[in-house]
Amino acid sequence: MKTIQLVLLSLTLILFSCKSLKKEKAIGIAFVIANGVKLQQKPSLRSSLLNSLDQNTKVEVIARKIPDSNKKNRIFWYKVRSGEKTGFISYREEREKKAFISMHKPAQPITAVITATSLRLRAQPSLTAKVIASMLRGEEVEVLLEGNVNQKIDTKYDTWIQVKRQNGEIGYCYKGYTRDKADIAKDFKNEKITGFVEITNNKPVYLNSPAGRKVREDDPVNCEYHNIAGYPKEGENAPVIAKARVDGKIYYHLEQTYESQETNWNCFSGWVEAGSTTFFQDRFAHTAKKCQDKMKYKKGFYEVINIHNYKSLDVCNVKIEELPILSKQAGETKKAYYKVNGTQVYMKSGQDYMFLKDYRDSRDYTSSITLDFKDIDGDGNYELFTSESNRGGGELQIYTFDGKDFQSIYTQTEGSDDNNINVTLEVKSPLLIEKISRMDGTNLDKKYKLVQNKLVLQK
Repeated sequence: MKTIQLVLLSLTLILFSCKSLKKEKAIGIAFVIANGVKLQQKPSLRSSLLNSLDQNTKVEVIARKIPDSNKKNRIFWYKVRSGEKTGFISYREEREKKAFISMHKPAQPITAVITATSLRLRAQPSLTAKVIASMLRGEEVEVLLEGNVNQKIDTKYDTWIQVKRQNGEIGYCYKGYTRDKADIAKDFKNEKITGFVEITNNKPVYLNSPAGRKVREDDPVNCEYHNIAGYPKEGENAPVIAKARVDGKIYYHLEQTYESQETNWNCFSGWVEAGSTTFFQDRFAHTAKKCQDKMKYKKGFYEVINIHNYKSLDVCNVKIEELPILSKQAGETKKAYYKVNGTQVYMKSGQDYMFLKDYRDSRDYTSSITLDFKDIDGDGNYELFTSESNRGGGELQIYTFDGKDFQSIYTQTEGSDDNNINVTLEVKSPLLIEKISRMDGTNLDKKYKLVQNKLVLQK
């Protein structure tokens, strides 16, 4: 009887052990291509660090596009397994830092043709990985996996692919020195151009190549998120970077990167048939004519804004917010201030408009900036308050304006790992009140006066 009980107990332990050792199924693989990739315990920039992965480390991908634990951080994560550890790697390690590359299977079989004189086949998708063999121009290989991010090598900008040679060898090579055999058969000419197109078709079709298949979210692009829904619709316009002719038809390559509410860095990059578009060179002139009835201010103001927006302002979509602030100093020309597209500040003095500052020039593109004007000392000259939030933290700044430029008089960082506080600023003229709340529950109020363009702490 005891023998039977022991056997049953042993079987139970074995079954329990097998169940506990069962691993989550991997859906792909990825590689670390630069030292220091952070493997974190949770999908959060502030979670514990499990490991700092070295170059050429291979990991298994368990899940993709996992939202950050903090909904305010509009970023995504990979869930991966490295050895016995399971953790999370930020999309930014791949899309921004180019330190990590994940691979996926092509949607359909692809035969690639080597276009370089000699192309190295490597053990991993990295220029530092071991060389397995050299492949000569014209050799055909089967594409098994494609990378999800582009990397610049020499003058090319493309991704890595895993390929299988006709002799059975499997390795990785740079896609920029190969071509899809199907594309070669089409024999199209790709010409680089600059300009814009407006979509004239109510159902435009965007392709991954001239006369190719429809674009997909997992197509390699140089941004955090390939936004399929962000491609321009009828009546909208976008920049053109190339055109090609295939079987008598012309195609334009549209590409644009922009900030959105869902993720910080969205983009689209696809081809569209010319028959669905109207091509033009001057975006400002085209949209100013199209949306003339929507222009609330004098055309001269839009011309100034256009100069400070790379001379490609879309008048139909520019966002101008008039800040109801006038200088009250006796004898001075009254001034009005405007916030344009959320980050630029302009001033109207009399009948003239002038550009003051653009926060895109000095800030991380992942930042969200809000601007406001408040009069601290009640003298009628308003100070500029800025609030920047990014990557779980933020920064508050105050500037005075001397008639020519802004001078910073206050800076405070909040929500970072080394300064975990929350700050609010309140103006009760002639005082500025700084209210600091710490994570330990303690609060502190500081009062300042503005004296000769400097904030002086009051006791």
